[in-house]
Amino acid sequence: MEDSTMRPVSQENLLSEEVQRKQSEYQKCLESYKQMRAKFEENYLKCEYELASHAIIDYYIMLIGFL
Repeated sequence: MEDSTMRPVSQENLLSEEVQRKQSEYQKCLESYKQMRAKFEENYLKCEYELASHAIIDYYIMLIGFL
């Protein structure tokens, strides 16, 4: 009878450990995603700013050319 009560407890422990591992893995992936997202947004905004800067410079060069 002890064996039948031990089996569910041991399975429960195994499942609990598996859940903890998966939660830990999920947290690592989530942190990695957040870091990559921040880098992407930083590069995207930088690129957008540079494109806007070049467009403004080109516009003023065009205006100077007409003067």
